[in-house]
Amino acid sequence: MREAPDFDQAAAEETAPQAPSEYMPQRCFRCGSDENEVPILPVRYRGESTWVCTRCLPPLIHG
Repeated sequence: MREAPDFDQAAAEETAPQAPSEYMPQRCFRCGSDENEVPILPVRYRGESTWVCTRCLPPLIHG
């Protein structure tokens, strides 16, 4: 049987990655809505990785 050391909460907190202090929501490249307002999806557009909201996606698909 394999044995592991007991869980050490203090050691886990020391080695856990620190979350950024300020969250910046992603924005739709067409209308500027952010992900707190509408769902957004990652896309590639004109050679760049960006985001598009679900309201702006149909015009991109259908022209």
